[in-house]
Amino acid sequence: VHFVDFHSDLICTVGRVIEKGGLAIFLQPTRGDSMDTFLGYFDRVECFAVEVKTAEEVCEDVWEKHLEALGDESYVEDLHCPRWIFLTKVEEWREKEDGDRIREWG
Repeated sequence: VHFVDFHSDLICTVGRVIEKGGLAIFLQPTRGDSMDTFLGYFDRVECFAVEVKTAEEVCEDVWEKHLEALGDESYVEDLHCPRWIFLTKVEEWREKEDGDRIREWG
């Protein structure tokens, strides 16, 4: 998700390979505006419907490591602390219509 140049390709891949009702799970840091830019596709592009949910806290062990690392000057939360993204596909992917719209936007 952090490679902005590939956001549209990643969304097309989700559209193609996840079945209706299926779930794609991503775990990654926010990395500046990258995560928000990626999630913005689903708000701005009218195409196949995906329910988007995010969560900051990961498993307890990872969250504790994150809290410990906050005192380390080499630790950059934006680059190192993982966040969850859950994408549930609620409509079928239409290759021509959806793919073209996403690629135009991206």
